[in-house]
Amino acid sequence: MEFSITELALAFAGGIFGAAIGALPVWVLCGLAVMVGGILNYAANDPTFMAFVAWGSFLGPHTSFSGGTAAAAYAAKNKLLENGRDICTSLAGLNNPKILFVGGLFGMLGYILLWIIMLIPNYSNIPWTNHIALAVIINMVIARLLIGKTGLTGKPGKKANRWISTEKANWVIYQSNPLQLILLGLAISIPASCFVLVMPNSDGVVFGICTITLIFMQFGYKVPVTHHIALSAASAYYRYRTINMGYLIWIISSIFG
Repeated sequence: MEFSITELALAFAGGIFGAAIGALPVWVLCGLAVMVGGILNYAANDPTFMAFVAWGSFLGPHTSFSGGTAAAAYAAKNKLLENGRDICTSLAGLNNPKILFVGGLFGMLGYILLWIIMLIPNYSNIPWTNHIALAVIINMVIARLLIGKTGLTGKPGKKANRWISTEKANWVIYQSNPLQLILLGLAISIPASCFVLVMPNSDGVVFGICTITLIFMQFGYKVPVTHHIALSAASAYYRYRTINMGYLIWIISSIFG
């Protein structure tokens, strides 16, 4: 991956766009693009849309989603949002250009982080990580340390601890029950693995479906968050060429995701 000023500019635009419409809405758009990319990969064997649009510098989560979440944290710090976990609000409605600019800065940071991560060579031609996901994680850690008030791991609050959380402190507390996690993992890992078995190169389809369902969170519905399971299961099948590995990975991603 060569460093590109054009891609850096796209990342700046993506971060602003993510902040303007909100981190969750832009993540849903990314999921839609990934699903379309998966279909095009299977039908036309053309990865261009997937690489440039879905995971590219404008719409990719390392720029647009990261920019949106960092901007939300900045808005909350300046008492323009109730809390920094609000990734549903379209921040353009706050009419504060500084917030959008912060989104753009973290969008560029996401691109730079991805470029640095991609410089690390693979081991025996095996990708050592999901480069974009790692860029998102590092970007969000930096945002939390620079903008947040509770440190890297946060504070549990009253009547809670690191193991028993409350709905206020937990993003999706309804996904904390082990049996619930196992069943949701099965419901996603089976189609994620089977889709790429029957339709080669269509690994983005189930991931996209799972991500698109998150739009219902905008309206208050407690939908499951399962895109990480779909991505892990499909990737495991591609790596080991066996559905059983897809099932094994869903256990790990369901519990620790």
